[in-house]
Amino acid sequence: MAAPISKELFGKDGDGNPVHKFTMKNKSGFSVEVIDYGAAIKNLLLPSKNGGTTDVVLGFDSMEGYLSEVNPYFGATVGRVANRTKPTNFDFHGHKVALTQNVEDFHLHGGFKGFDKVIWQSEISGDKLIMTYVSKDGEEGYPGTLTATTSFQITSDNSLKIVFKATTDKPTIVNLTNHSYFNLAGHAAGSQALMQHKVKIVGNEITKLNSELVAEGEKMDVTGTAYDLRAPTQLGSVFSNLENGFDVNYCLTPHSDEEKLAASVSYEPLGLAMEVHTTAPGVQFYTSNAIDKIVGKGGASYTKNAALCLETQHFPNAANVKTFPSIELLPGGEYMHQVTYKFTKSSS
Repeated sequence: MAAPISKELFGKDGDGNPVHKFTMKNKSGFSVEVIDYGAAIKNLLLPSKNGGTTDVVLGFDSMEGYLSEVNPYFGATVGRVANRTKPTNFDFHGHKVALTQNVEDFHLHGGFKGFDKVIWQSEISGDKLIMTYVSKDGEEGYPGTLTATTSFQITSDNSLKIVFKATTDKPTIVNLTNHSYFNLAGHAAGSQALMQHKVKIVGNEITKLNSELVAEGEKMDVTGTAYDLRAPTQLGSVFSNLENGFDVNYCLTPHSDEEKLAASVSYEPLGLAMEVHTTAPGVQFYTSNAIDKIVGKGGASYTKNAALCLETQHFPNAANVKTFPSIELLPGGEYMHQVTYKFTKSSS
């Protein structure tokens, strides 16, 4: 049984509006802290075998960090559409859509002011923290007023369940995800420890990317490549075969109402492991290739390849690639996607 969810003032956003922090914990010492700015996971504390706890997500101690330009979406709920979209102008249900171009000539993670840069309305309902954001028609170029909810819930078996839902008043597109950066050795442990992690991803194919890291519709079989993580693989053993680390979408089984295992991660020196279960058809595996000397929690220096992300999602650039699972949402319908991060003791 989880303890009641607590709420406290965390800081203020750039306009002076209050930002709150919510803490969920269970009897074993498993604890998750979420702020309503970006509906972002700030801390995730795991009980470790030495009797203490280990904070396994990267983040900041204050709002100053979350508001800074160097914040790479730490822990945030990302939307209205995650990942890269190009071209940003396309026909949609008889209308022209022009999404904002916030990185060069493509649209990334919802635009200049995506869901990660707004304060969500919060509600505590029993052991669930439910956050709601209403994205207005035309925001960042998206059609339709979208009402999105992200709910967080922890369990007695040290799992964190996140459920994303959305409805709209006009045809639109939506692809939400959580952008937490994990390092099971601890948020400050860095790339050397990350290379000791073993990762398994249940995907036979990836969505192939062009030179701009944009998916254009082609898939690639992972067999015989460094992307083949179907068996637990130590990251350090395959990084030498990659130019810059991992930043690619793995194709899972089709979207369903039932969660299935997408990935697992283990760090044996601390005896910690994580399983990722989801209803989504894809998962973006990213090894923080673009991080460069960010000062994080406790003054920690976050550098390149300091953490990994497993962002469950629909396929990237699905607005332009009609052969990918659709991200269209129509009035009267409901977008729903859920992911559970289950933390256990490693088997080794």
